[in-house]
Amino acid sequence: MNRTLTLEIPETTFVVIEEQAQTKGIEPSELVMEWLADAMARIQNIEPDPLDELIGGLDVPVHDLAERHDEYLGQALLEEIQK
Repeated sequence: MNRTLTLEIPETTFVVIEEQAQTKGIEPSELVMEWLADAMARIQNIEPDPLDELIGGLDVPVHDLAERHDEYLGQALLEEIQK
């Protein structure tokens, strides 16, 4: 269930929020929600992983890296040793 919270903030604070939101291409309310979610995660000692934003953002030829990372590391090490 979502709840609505109305905040009264100084104009100078809103200007900063608005500028940051424009930079990210989102609404000021979305930015504030992101900040609140991050703050809640810190309070609950569940740090958001900054790399989560990169998931799915790269087109790479290797699609089984999570399952075969040891094999790939071993192969790279072997190639390095053979040089």
